[in-house]
Amino acid sequence: MENLDSIQNQFMISGFINAIVHLIIFIASFILIYKKRTIATALLLTGSALSLICYFSSFAVNIWAARISSTDVMIKTQIAMSFFQNFSFLIFGIGFLFLAINNFKKAKPSLKK
Repeated sequence: MENLDSIQNQFMISGFINAIVHLIIFIASFILIYKKRTIATALLLTGSALSLICYFSSFAVNIWAARISSTDVMIKTQIAMSFFQNFSFLIFGIGFLFLAINNFKKAKPSLKK
């Protein structure tokens, strides 16, 4: 069985990688809306911003819930953060779907000969 320090280090590294991914997606969404302002890119930016906010605020909310030392509060906090995170992914996903539908249309064959 692994010792607790090793598990904590692995969890910390995983969280760091997750933070980097959130930042990359946010920066990419920002670049997309800068280059092309559409409903799709606005939804991408909104979803990624909400996801980023949720990711970083979850640390503070979890610390607050742990200080109360109530299992019920911690569970309700996790549920609320999970809902907020999934809602932000939903917004991002809808924006991504709109982007795929509108920007990558199949080329119509030309009738010129």
